[in-house]
Amino acid sequence: MANRLEGSFSELKRKLNRCNRQIVAKKWLKALYYKALSLFLKYEQKTAHFAKV
Repeated sequence: MANRLEGSFSELKRKLNRCNRQIVAKKWLKALYYKALSLFLKYEQKTAHFAKV
């Protein structure tokens, strides 16, 4: 009984780790996306400025 409980606990921990990794990956992707977007917008503003001149 205790052995089975230990097994299910480790499995649960493994699933939790996988979920945490996905959450962290999503946060990183979101951060990278916003960083890229802000850089792109800055670049767009610069090129738009030069296009006007």
